[in-house]
Amino acid sequence: MARMNKDEALAFLRSTVKPSLGCTEPACAALCAAAAAQELRGDVRGVALTVNPGLYKNGMSVAIPGFDCVGMDYAAALGALIGSTAAELQIFEGITPEVAERARGLVDSGRVRVDVDRGQRGIYARCEVTSDGEVAEAVIQGAHTNVVMVSHNGTIRFQGEKDGAAGAADPTADLQRMTIAQISRLVDGMGLEELDWLLEGIGVNDAVAEYGTEHPSPVGIASTLQTDLGTSEADQMMRAVGAAIESRLDGCPRSVTSSAGAGSKGLALTIPLGVAARHAGSSPLELARALAFGHLVNSYINAVVGKLSAVCTCATAASTAASAALVKLWGGSEEQMGLAIRNMTGTVSGMICDGGKTGCAMKLAMATSAAYLSARMAVGGSVLRVSDGICADTPEQCIANVAQVANVGMADVDEQILRIMLQKKGEAGGR
Repeated sequence: MARMNKDEALAFLRSTVKPSLGCTEPACAALCAAAAAQELRGDVRGVALTVNPGLYKNGMSVAIPGFDCVGMDYAAALGALIGSTAAELQIFEGITPEVAERARGLVDSGRVRVDVDRGQRGIYARCEVTSDGEVAEAVIQGAHTNVVMVSHNGTIRFQGEKDGAAGAADPTADLQRMTIAQISRLVDGMGLEELDWLLEGIGVNDAVAEYGTEHPSPVGIASTLQTDLGTSEADQMMRAVGAAIESRLDGCPRSVTSSAGAGSKGLALTIPLGVAARHAGSSPLELARALAFGHLVNSYINAVVGKLSAVCTCATAASTAASAALVKLWGGSEEQMGLAIRNMTGTVSGMICDGGKTGCAMKLAMATSAAYLSARMAVGGSVLRVSDGICADTPEQCIANVAQVANVGMADVDEQILRIMLQKKGEAGGR
């Protein structure tokens, strides 16, 4: 069975480590609406968006950069009025005062509808946009930017595959055939000239953390972390991750470098590695390889567990990948990288996903602390027992166990979370 080779891994990194503005799920909804609307010749008159439960959860409560309202209805209206998919996950850069005013008008007049399709478990968005005498539809599936169908007045204008371009294989399938140790060895064969672009993500994401510290959210997570934490390596990681994620989900106007298609995962992965590299005096190549390894492991875990599930994959995937990557950065062994994953499996696996919101900053600050501790313990020989809970002998089985809990054991949990959130939406008058 095929495994990912170096060239494929480098191409995969380029496709999954990208700039992202605002929370990924509202951007996905906006992108879907834009893909439909750009087929129309007339003005937008109505928008109907249908999304899977996970997409709805993560888009319900997060702020939209450059806009003063929240919700998937506003995201879809904005995307339809922007009417271009060129910016992909930075689509909200297209918000102007006129677009914002018209989007509010569409929603306030009841011409935007959002439904949840409980039968769709992976990333899924379908949007119908109407104009005078015209109707266009677009579908995104499998990945946040993967448009698989566009139609105009019932005529298919584009048809693709849910896992990528027509006829293309899913690259994560090759990644999942590898062990964590094999991913590490693959990265060790990459040179700085092939990976130096990943270092730019550290600066981009550190700048978002600095912005969050200088422009604190009214919720006050970053302010509390700034005041109450010390100057240790772990405290610096927690403070920066918390500030960056709170700011991003509260409408920060700056783009972040994402990982596995999600901005918060990019922040949770890269910021701790940047802090650790500065403390250890790591070389650019050491940091670049740790970043590449972390991004690939994050994508591996997301592929196994699912990007949108009942568990918080920012913690169970991105922070777990960060823990293993910290071990690699510190010169730890392949076995120790796997043991860090076992330690994280026994620590953060029960953290639920109840949607994207500023409160995620608290979850990820705690997950960052766990990632640091899990890595330090693994390097120092302190490891959770295989007999502990869902821990396992290998990191691959640990990840598989988390997936079983998330996708089988917690299926009803996810439904109950969604039900509570939909009830709150109704109590808020549909906003």
